[in-house]
Amino acid sequence: MFFWQVYAFLYDIVRFLKPYKYLQKRILEELKLIPHLDILDSGCGTGNSIKEIVSSENLPYNIKILGIDISSVMLGKARRKLKKYNGVTFEEKRTEDEAQNERGFDRIISSNSLYTTENPNEVIQNWYNKLEDGGILVLVNPFNPNPQKILVEHLQLIKRERDWKTRLFFFLIYPLWFLLMQINKRIAKAAKEGKTVHFIEPGRLEETLKNAGFTILNSEILYGDTCVLFSCQKDTGQKFGRDKEEIIIRRAQTPEEIIGTQKLRYQVYCEEIKSLNPNDYPDEIETDWFDQYSYHFLAKNKYGIIGCTRLIPNTPKGFLLEEKFILPKIYIHSRNKILEGSRIVTRIDKRRQKIGLQILDFVHLWSLENNFCWWITFGQEALWNMIEKIGFHYDIWDEYIIYHKTKSAPGIIKLNKK
Repeated sequence: MFFWQVYAFLYDIVRFLKPYKYLQKRILEELKLIPHLDILDSGCGTGNSIKEIVSSENLPYNIKILGIDISSVMLGKARRKLKKYNGVTFEEKRTEDEAQNERGFDRIISSNSLYTTENPNEVIQNWYNKLEDGGILVLVNPFNPNPQKILVEHLQLIKRERDWKTRLFFFLIYPLWFLLMQINKRIAKAAKEGKTVHFIEPGRLEETLKNAGFTILNSEILYGDTCVLFSCQKDTGQKFGRDKEEIIIRRAQTPEEIIGTQKLRYQVYCEEIKSLNPNDYPDEIETDWFDQYSYHFLAKNKYGIIGCTRLIPNTPKGFLLEEKFILPKIYIHSRNKILEGSRIVTRIDKRRQKIGLQILDFVHLWSLENNFCWWITFGQEALWNMIEKIGFHYDIWDEYIIYHKTKSAPGIIKLNKK
C-alpha cells in the first residue's frame, strides 16, 4: 500500500505530458455523453478523467460520477481537485469490492487500473453485469509499459508543434518524472516476475471483453504505444418477438442512438402525418429544446430503430405541455415525481406488431424503478381508451384541442396499475 501512496504523490506529473492529454481527450470522446448518466470511474486515481468530463464544453444535463480508488492519497487529491463540481462523489475501495454494490451505471471508466486487480477477467465480467442495457465501458490498459516511449513521444510532439514553453517546463520537473519512471519500471519488473500485475496483449484483452458479452465499438493503441484503449457497449435490452425478428427495447444510450430516434420522429411527424414543417428540419432530424433534458427510449431490430419515445422530467422551462396548459395545482409541488410522455412513434411497417404497447410497458416499469409517480401526456381519445384498457388510472384535466393535426387533450396517469 505504501508503494501506491508514493506513486500517488508523484502521479499528477503525467498531466503535463502531451500523450497523456491526448489519452484523456480520447476517453472523453468514447464516453459518448448524453443527459442523465451515472458514471463509475473505477480506479479513478487523482480524478483526471473525471475533471476532463465535468470541465468539458456542453456537458450534458444531470451527469453523476462516482470515483473509487484504494489510495487515500489519490482520493485526497481528487477531492481537492473537484470540490467545486456538483454530482461528483468518491469512495475508498477496491475495484473488486464495487461488485458487491447493487448500484448500476451507464458508463464505466477504467484508465490504467485494470492491471492492478487480482483477476482481470472477473473484474471485466463484473463491469458488464453492473452496466445498464446499452451502457458503455471505456477501458485503457498498458500492454507494453515503457515510460521512455511516452517521454519520446512527448518530446517529438513538442518539437513538431514548436511548443518551447512546454519543453522548458518539462525540464524543470524532470527530476520528479525520473522518480515516476523508476516506479513504473518496478511495476513492469513485477509483471515479468509473475506478481499481481497484468499487462494484457490487446488481442487477448479484446477476446476477454467479447467473452464477457461486450460489443467492441472502437480500439486504439496510444500513450507512446504502451497502452490500448477499448470502448465497448453492453448492447442488451428487454426482448420480445421470436423466429425471424427479435426486438430489443431499452434506453437510447448514445448520441447516435438518440439521433436515430429523432430521424424516426421526422419520418412520422414531417413526412407521414405532416404535422410539422420539414423545412424546419433540413437535416431530417426532428428535435426541440426539451430533448437536451429528456430520457430517450428505443425499440430496434437487427436492422435499426423501429420505435421510440421520450420522457421529459421537470426542466427549467417546466414541461412541454405547459406551453399550452396549466398543470393542475394539486401536482405543482410534485414536479420532480412527474415525467411527460412525448413523441411515441413506430415505423409505419411495424405498427401491427404492437411495438408501441411494448414501449409503453417498458417505460412504465422504468419510471417506477426510478421513483417517478405520474406521467402527463397529450393524447387523442383513442390513446386514453387504450390507456384505460391496459389498466392505468388517468384524469383528463382540460378540453380537447387540435394539436399536431389531431384532436387531443392533456391528462395525468398514475404509474401503478389498477
